[in-house]
Amino acid sequence: MYIDDAVDALARSINKGGGLVINIGTGVQTTIKDLWQLVGRDTTLQESYESARHGDLQRNAVNTTRARIQLGWSPWTTLETGVSELLGRKV
Repeated sequence: MYIDDAVDALARSINKGGGLVINIGTGVQTTIKDLWQLVGRDTTLQESYESARHGDLQRNAVNTTRARIQLGWSPWTTLETGVSELLGRKV
């Protein structure tokens, strides 16, 4: 999740949310392979794979419904845009 999205959610939670626990995230699963294709595409580095360790999460995505209802918030920055901003690329 892009930092601007997280900061906006935090700022909204100051006056909204009523003390509820609210998940903040994109609600979208992203594989390590997909992330590598965005981050590593302009490098000469080669990806490598290891076996999963005991206890590693296989899948995870937060439900952001409560954030949308209670905070009037949802993320607006796509993964591709966020990585491009982080790495100083043009989208």
